[in-house]
Amino acid sequence: MASTFTRMLSGRNTAVLMASLGAGTLGAGYLMSESGVSAAEKKKLYPPSADFPDLRKHNNCMASALTPAIYARLRDKLTPNDWTLDQCIQTGVDNPGHPFIKTVGMVAGDEESYEVFADLFNPVIKDRHNGYDPTTMRHPTDLDSSKLTSGMFDERYVLSSRVRTGRSIRGLSLPPACTRSERREVERVVVQALSGLKGDLAGKYYSLTDMTDKEQQQLIDDHFLFDKPVSPLLTCAGMARDWPDARGIWHNNEKTFLIWINEEDHTRVISMEKGGNMKRVFERFCRGLKQVEGLIQERGWEFMWNEHLGYILTCPSNLGTGLRAGVHVRLPLLSKDPRFSKILDNLRLQKRGTGGVDTAAVGDTFDISNLDRLGKSEVELVQCVVDGVNFLIECEKRLEKGQDIKVPAPIIQFRK
Repeated sequence: MASTFTRMLSGRNTAVLMASLGAGTLGAGYLMSESGVSAAEKKKLYPPSADFPDLRKHNNCMASALTPAIYARLRDKLTPNDWTLDQCIQTGVDNPGHPFIKTVGMVAGDEESYEVFADLFNPVIKDRHNGYDPTTMRHPTDLDSSKLTSGMFDERYVLSSRVRTGRSIRGLSLPPACTRSERREVERVVVQALSGLKGDLAGKYYSLTDMTDKEQQQLIDDHFLFDKPVSPLLTCAGMARDWPDARGIWHNNEKTFLIWINEEDHTRVISMEKGGNMKRVFERFCRGLKQVEGLIQERGWEFMWNEHLGYILTCPSNLGTGLRAGVHVRLPLLSKDPRFSKILDNLRLQKRGTGGVDTAAVGDTFDISNLDRLGKSEVELVQCVVDGVNFLIECEKRLEKGQDIKVPAPIIQFRK
């Protein structure tokens, strides 16, 4: 992986950052205590073994990968933004696990975190992404929506279709580590760029600080806006600091193309609509994402990306494409079949409740989406969902007729 330390911001970006952050900004590693001893120096008074977290009851990728030896090598290291290993893992230390899925248990504070703390991030990435090796493998990117086939679902079963991803602005800290000024800079850069969208993508930005509680709740209930910061990932990792300062939602006039600003990531880009036309949803997603990136670049900025990890986001689970293509689909018979979970596993799909990862299914309706993010392109992942959901619907139809169903052969996750 090419060293991220060798990347230089453009003169314009450097000037913007200096103006927004201020020359006197201090990093976390150099905060001074009342005794005049920095936090970094105080930590060195104790050996790494004295700081090693108690992970005996934890079930997350970080807890599985972190050893005393790795901790000793990394504890006192700092990224150029003064982000530490302990800040990376705090959310996984505070949250032992999840009742339904094995969580990651760590976050990045900036793009360089993935390099400085690679001894821990790499095994976590390999665990979460089913064997993907970030030191030897290269991630493919493909936003050519014309390659998608059979993208129209039977709307007697599929109620809505959605594709989302995240993007981070290079040169600014990620949400767990960003200062108020950096967060406001993300908002400024993105909102200015979005003002250049035209046609069916044209829309408006709505700042959380300008919304009433009723307006916010209505957008949340309609599944357009991110929820208020109650998630352990947001709160324990520090992403909810100063809420709701510099947070908001931009959407086009039809509310079919949306961008969240400064939630878990700098941006979350979403294409969605009622019904089963995944082909149209993905076409709008690809077209909008390309235009947004172009508008960002016109203003002297760029997205975080490298050839091994793809697009860089806060949580390692979203590296690569950051893409989740999902549908709300009714499966009253198949969902009660004991083979349902095995079918999903073999199709590389995951199920959630329609209200998100922590919710149960509403009646017989599930949110079905791709399990993978890294190692396959955007087109491949959406095609995986299209083919998989069509298979689930065919199973449902067979069960309606009293016919038997078969468990499909496992899909090969990625190419090396």
